[in-house]
Amino acid sequence: MDYPTRPLESWNEAAELRKQIYQDITQAKEKGKVLVAGGTAVPYELMGGFGDFELVAGETWGGNLAADDAVSTRCLEALEAHGYGKEGCGYYRLFLGSMFLNYGPFGAFPRPDIVVQINACDSQGKAAQIVSERYGIPGFCFDIPLTTFMELSSRPDYVEFMASQYSDFITWAEKALGRRFDDGRFIETVYNATRTLNLWGQIVSLNKTIPAPLDERHLFTLFTPMLLGRHKLEVVRFHERLLAEVQGRVRDGVSALGVEKMRLLHEGQPPWYALNLLRYPAKYGAVVVGSFYTFCIALTPFAVENGRWQPLPSPRENGVVLKSRDDAVRFLARWYLEAQFFKRLLHVPGKLDVVPSLARDWGAKGVIIHLNRGCPGYTIGNMELKTILQEQGIAAVTYEGSMADRREFSSTQVNDRFDAFFESLGLRRGDS
Repeated sequence: MDYPTRPLESWNEAAELRKQIYQDITQAKEKGKVLVAGGTAVPYELMGGFGDFELVAGETWGGNLAADDAVSTRCLEALEAHGYGKEGCGYYRLFLGSMFLNYGPFGAFPRPDIVVQINACDSQGKAAQIVSERYGIPGFCFDIPLTTFMELSSRPDYVEFMASQYSDFITWAEKALGRRFDDGRFIETVYNATRTLNLWGQIVSLNKTIPAPLDERHLFTLFTPMLLGRHKLEVVRFHERLLAEVQGRVRDGVSALGVEKMRLLHEGQPPWYALNLLRYPAKYGAVVVGSFYTFCIALTPFAVENGRWQPLPSPRENGVVLKSRDDAVRFLARWYLEAQFFKRLLHVPGKLDVVPSLARDWGAKGVIIHLNRGCPGYTIGNMELKTILQEQGIAAVTYEGSMADRREFSSTQVNDRFDAFFESLGLRRGDS
């Protein structure tokens, strides 16, 4: 059955907002803002107490570079020339190579004032150290208790542990930046950021609808403002408008691609230089409705009860009033520890549980699994995952590649695997 489709009206607004955010990053210093180097999962809301700031994040910076073959190859080779191998995170290999070249997707590499990172994987913490030493600037790294596969109700000490680090960071950053911390601005930043993340959770949840109003290619493009500016009021407002538009598409039965003979999930980061790969299933009438990566990116928290995923409400939506710095610090610590990204994805038993759960709740009959050489941590357990999915009656196919290094990818081999996969499921090319 074919469905009506139409272009996403918010698409151009998202493109302009992304452009403005990257312009703000490159112009941060001349506008008197603090420029923070770090990652998209860093609790950078803490920086809100120090005034206006921008974030140059290894993941998004690397993703932009990966889309340009010539530039990405130069960056990777520059890093390798400095003695670093191919084992680390593909995003941060590109990020660091760009730094060494002093060249990036938007001009010269922007010199940060401070480095703030999390130690969820070795590449994040090590990259922070390299940037800090390169520029002689202060750096701070948060430790993440990755055993949060346990529910917080059984480990309340996790909240205390993270909250204490957040408080230590504020004291440290006051000295490092020579600025006083403003509790009121911090609290407002927490309100904005959590509102943005809740809106994103609502938006991706609408893809449970048949037909799906968006596809994974949409989501990979739309999530950049949230990753880099979830604390900004203009980003909150954009997501409010986007949610309203997607709700309208659901009401009108508008499909992402106009066809939906089969629903799929994608597991893992995409090869950013080959995003059309995510539209390849449409040749067989199939649509990729999302992934754990896009649903839970930037640590969007979901509650999972009886197999149903629901985004957690932000404090204002839940009637929670943050009256003090301590209130906001503790809320933020609990908010991020509730994120399924750390509770499930970076814990192999959790991954083996969460992906089939997502497939069932979003109505996906198959999962495309990226064996991503650019992120060993995210990829661990993927072959076991394929077996478990198949045992539960969910079709699965793997393909090899890298999210950041085209030298690790063959489109011909991947397309051949996809052709065989869809034909084995009784789909015919041209069913779109």
